[in-house]
Amino acid sequence: MKMKTKQLKKEGGFTLIEVIVSWVLVLLALLFVGDIIIYSINGTGMSRTRLEMSQKLESCKSELAGKPFNSVELEDGSFSTVEGPFKITRHIVSLSSTLKKITLAVTYKTLCKQIYFYRSKYIEEVDND
Repeated sequence: MKMKTKQLKKEGGFTLIEVIVSWVLVLLALLFVGDIIIYSINGTGMSRTRLEMSQKLESCKSELAGKPFNSVELEDGSFSTVEGPFKITRHIVSLSSTLKKITLAVTYKTLCKQIYFYRSKYIEEVDND
């Protein structure tokens, strides 16, 4: 007596293992893209903070450059003010009776940006109006 053996047709498609591996790869790619997006957002925030720090330095520099040489704001010493999250420090040293060195620093958390410039009694800003 002969036994009939059934042969199963091979159907096209993916095995369970192939589907799981492809899903793992897709999830890893999404995690990688998510990390890049978060890193970009944080970088943009830091760039904005650095820009604000630079603007505060330039604003303070312009304000001090417009003051008379012997004004109270240009007396020797260190002075600090707080504007929102920023701490602005100015350190003024008389190098002679006609020359001062002014150092400005803006601090935000662990970031610090600093500039310095010299102010002469004999060189005044000229207004061309």
